[in-house]
Amino acid sequence: MNDIDFNSDDSFHKYVWPDNRFNNIEYKPSSLVLLEWEHIVDVVHIILNEWRRSINSEVLKPINDLWNAFFQKFWMNMYIQSAYRDFCRQYTVLTSVTENKKDYVALPWHSEHQTWFALDVINAQSDRTDYDEYFSWLAINAHKYWFHLSYQKWVEIDWYPKENWHIRYLWKDLSTYLKKRNMTFTEFYHKEKD
Repeated sequence: MNDIDFNSDDSFHKYVWPDNRFNNIEYKPSSLVLLEWEHIVDVVHIILNEWRRSINSEVLKPINDLWNAFFQKFWMNMYIQSAYRDFCRQYTVLTSVTENKKDYVALPWHSEHQTWFALDVINAQSDRTDYDEYFSWLAINAHKYWFHLSYQKWVEIDWYPKENWHIRYLWKDLSTYLKKRNMTFTEFYHKEKD
């Protein structure tokens, strides 16, 4: 897998890390499409924030397949809380969170959300505050739909605290490879780089 392009802004495998950022501060992908309303958490709020429901067109079928599988298992929808974010939107997100949540938010120019392949998901149909059952299912099954949980091994390895809700589309081969080896994308990047 050493032919993977980690560095081009428009690469499917663009890797962002404090030492590896976007090359162009104004980078915006060319094939963004809007997700369907049934994928979105808060329709009223989303109408004013189109960025929260934009994603690469390659992700539409896999995200629909993942959502359908989740629905068949739990008989409820899993929704997207956040999708593509450009530099300005990421800056707004960073400055809007409380101090104790800043560790969860990437700096602008260093966010997987700017890659156009990352999604934050949450189940909004349940009154339960414990989503462990849903996120456990996601961790076991995401790779079948070519997604990967980017931040699952805490700060020491992944640079961010564990985020069960943050998934990234990585294509079939890489998502399956990482799952079989219990690796995160960060571990894979550093292994390939060295």
